[in-house]
Amino acid sequence: MSKIRVFAIVRAERAHRYEQEFSGARWIHAQIISSIALSSPKIAESDPQILVMDQSLDGAFAYINSFRQQHPNIAIILVDEDADFALPGAADDITTTPFKEGDLLRRIRRLLANRQMETLRADAMPPVRELNKRLRNAVGEHAKAHEAVNACLELGYVYAALYRLNLRDPIQVNLIAQAGDKQVQQLAPLQADDAQAVGWVAKTGQSRLLHVEDTPGHPLLSPEYFGAAAVVPVGVTNRYGALFAAKASSDAIQQQDLLMLELIAGQLAAALAKES
Repeated sequence: MSKIRVFAIVRAERAHRYEQEFSGARWIHAQIISSIALSSPKIAESDPQILVMDQSLDGAFAYINSFRQQHPNIAIILVDEDADFALPGAADDITTTPFKEGDLLRRIRRLLANRQMETLRADAMPPVRELNKRLRNAVGEHAKAHEAVNACLELGYVYAALYRLNLRDPIQVNLIAQAGDKQVQQLAPLQADDAQAVGWVAKTGQSRLLHVEDTPGHPLLSPEYFGAAAVVPVGVTNRYGALFAAKASSDAIQQQDLLMLELIAGQLAAALAKES
């Protein structure tokens, strides 16, 4: 899974707390410095997606205004630990309690997801609209399921499968549709529990990017078959199951691809709800 690149400019005496916070989040690659003056060349090298800025640094307010003009696509989180309440101003978000209950990490995730969704919308809408038409025309659960997995192949995945939640305690999901190489289809598990990624996602409702070494994983994630996969839940309130899609290369699936699959899963869940 590709890591979120974070650049933090904080007071030297606070840097250790940030290092501890970021080191516990395996999905973050962070660079931390304590000097605004040294930030420009280091930011150019690290190409961050998120800037975390300590408001207590001298010149922080002017720096954020200038940074926003120079880097409009980088999300900014302002940290003001001395305030009970604060407004972000030119920043995208602000936290006064960055290390309480994972507040900073939660804001980083949300900001990046919002930015990626904004980027995704223009490219995503035509194929999502086309899938919506096909789902409306498909009659029955299995026909709609096949439209969804075929839509994944049209997005560049080489294999896709849909698992329906059959049992909740203990978790059991059943394969109801798949698309891709016929030999690979014969190897796909017909059932899974939460020890596999499709069962875990169906149980928790949380999307995942997967690579060969990840746990829980999938039997087809191996050097012989696929290097990367994405699994997204189908249905939120009324949990239906999980959609699995894979590619050969280990670096072929990014966070924005996960968001696109979530859109497909959302369309499928809505169509299945109308079917029932």
